[in-house]
Amino acid sequence: MQEAKNNSTPFEQRHEKLKIADTFSRAAPSYAGEALLQKDVARTLMDWLPLCDAQRVIDLGCGSGVQLPDLQQRYESATIIGIDLSTDMLRQAQISSHTAQPLIAADIDCLPLPSRSCDIVFSSLAVQWCNNFQHALSEMRRVTRKGGYIALSTMANGSLEELRHAWRSIDHYAHANQYPDAADHYLALARADVDIVRFAHVAETCYFASFKELLMNLKRTGVNYVTGKRRIGLLTAAQLKAVGAAYEPFRTAQGLPLRFQVIYSLIRV
Repeated sequence: MQEAKNNSTPFEQRHEKLKIADTFSRAAPSYAGEALLQKDVARTLMDWLPLCDAQRVIDLGCGSGVQLPDLQQRYESATIIGIDLSTDMLRQAQISSHTAQPLIAADIDCLPLPSRSCDIVFSSLAVQWCNNFQHALSEMRRVTRKGGYIALSTMANGSLEELRHAWRSIDHYAHANQYPDAADHYLALARADVDIVRFAHVAETCYFASFKELLMNLKRTGVNYVTGKRRIGLLTAAQLKAVGAAYEPFRTAQGLPLRFQVIYSLIRV
C-alpha cells in the first residue's frame, strides 16, 4: 500500500489523507465497541513499553483514546498527548478517556511538536496510513529525545488475504489494502539510526458469524477504506452475495476468519 502511495503527487497524498480522516470520523461513534483486534494489539504493544521516568508521552493515531488512561497509569508523572488525523476521533477520545490530557489533530507525516521533546512515542496500527513509512519514522525520531523509545505496531503483507480472495470472485479491483513485507519493515528500521530493542511478526485472527457482520466490523473501525485505485459505484445485492459465498470455504468452527499480519517493534533513539 505504501509503495503505491509513494508514487502519488503531494496534492494526491493530501487528498488521500483527508479521505482517510473522513472515514475514521464516520467510524468514530462505533469504533471503541468494534475495535477488538485493535485493542488487543495495543495492549500487546503496551506491555512492550519500558518502565522509566518519562515526562512526555505521545500516542500517535490515538483514535478514540482507549490507550490514553493506560498510558497515564503507566507513566503517572508524564504529560500524555493524543494525536490523531480525525477530529471526530479526538472528540470521542475527549468524551471516553475522561482525562484533561492534550489532544491534537495532526498528521504523523508532519508532527506539530518540537524536536527532541518526547520521551516515548507510542503508535498502534496507525503508520500503515502514512504516505511513506521511512518519512513517518524520521518524524517520530525527530520528536523523540536521545535515549527515548518508539513503540510501533502496523500491518504486514498477508493481511486480509481471505477477503481479497473473495472479492476476486466478482472483479479485480482493490477491495483491501496491500501492506509491506515484514522483512522490508525490519530493513527500514535497521537502516535508521536507531537500536532495535524488540521486533515480532504475529498473525492475529478475528472471527465473525456472517460475512455481513465481518463487513460491518471493517466499516465501523475504518479498515474498509482502500487507498489508491479502487472500484467506483455501489455493489448489487447479487454481487455481495457472490463475495459472501466465495468467503464461506474459509469458515472454521469459530466462524469466518479475518486474518491480520501484525508487526510489533520497540526501538531506542
